[in-house]
Amino acid sequence: MKNGQLNAVDHPIRYDYMDNLRALALITGVFFHAAMAYSPLAADFWPSADPNKSMTMSALALFPHMFRMPLFFLIAGFFSCLLLEKRGVMDFIKHRSIRILAPFIVFLPLVAIGIYFGLVWAMSHVDNAPPFFDAIDLILSNKESAEAKDFISRTGHLWFLYNLFMFCCVAALFWNNRSALVTWLQNRLSAGLLVFVLPLLLIPSLSTVISPYPAPERFYPELWSFGFFGIFYVLGFLVYRRIDVIDELFKFVPFMAIISVIAYSYFFTKIYDTRLSNEIVLAYKFSWPLLYLAVIESFVAVYMTLTCLVLAKLFLNRRNKWLSMFSLSSYWIYIVHLPVLLMIQYALIDLNLGPWTKFSISSSLTLLVGYMSYLAFVRNTPIGWLLNGSLKGRA
Repeated sequence: MKNGQLNAVDHPIRYDYMDNLRALALITGVFFHAAMAYSPLAADFWPSADPNKSMTMSALALFPHMFRMPLFFLIAGFFSCLLLEKRGVMDFIKHRSIRILAPFIVFLPLVAIGIYFGLVWAMSHVDNAPPFFDAIDLILSNKESAEAKDFISRTGHLWFLYNLFMFCCVAALFWNNRSALVTWLQNRLSAGLLVFVLPLLLIPSLSTVISPYPAPERFYPELWSFGFFGIFYVLGFLVYRRIDVIDELFKFVPFMAIISVIAYSYFFTKIYDTRLSNEIVLAYKFSWPLLYLAVIESFVAVYMTLTCLVLAKLFLNRRNKWLSMFSLSSYWIYIVHLPVLLMIQYALIDLNLGPWTKFSISSSLTLLVGYMSYLAFVRNTPIGWLLNGSLKGRA
């Protein structure tokens, strides 16, 4: 350690809490997507929207959504810095191309085909058709329309791989010419700076999109995602050089958790009034309501991301066969979960069951199918090597 800053040599070989937390962030996405079918907020656009809704489920699902992907990108930035220091730029690009770009290229069309055939089956077998069926039928009836082209030219739930690879390319581009600003930030990174200043940096980007913030699914770079997810990625870089800041954040955890819950409670009561403000955003008009919500989203995203980081170091910094398998399988499960989940939820739509029962069945079966398929077709196959590399020394 030098001047309070930890160097790479001070780090342990593995960061088990980072691996476990990354897996948890991915698996949480499965539950979030499962809950969307029973959320009043998603009734008009979710493919498997069910006639039975639960406002409580919607509220519980949306809260982790506000920080699960920021958390993922922070961890990705952390490991990117580790790999760049350990392997250099060329090996870093090779490694990220194999682990991120290749799975994106391979699985995007396969996932899209799975979702398409599930939708075709549902449109001819489901009696209580979700509103999405009418919308998609109208869009695809004119495949040359701008709406149809926009719909089919998206990255879907694999957007995180596409964006992450772009962030990795930017990091590699500037690695050999790291600016004085980065060094300055690393030397002055503190818990106070993260708690009281970092959320302010996210507000400009979030104020340009609807609330809750959408997924940047388009193939062209969506600049707001660089100003939101990209900042968390950069933060991961800085945290790797200043790993001690996680311990400094411990005293702020109660404050951050309480503020997040209070702010989110207010946020959830207001999004019904502003969800339809998409026209304001598309017209690039300033909107006070959207700005208020952007402020709340910024603070909740930062506070809960940092809280999860601290708690993970306290409780998840361990390795056993169960946690290891959870970590290894999470990448595969998240990639393939959506067509599986939608198909299960299509089959449940016409059944006279409550939303919580359907949620439990669909999420549990999806995880089971994902995990069993990982054991049978992925773990000891080239697919497993593609996603997780060697079982020794992963990052």
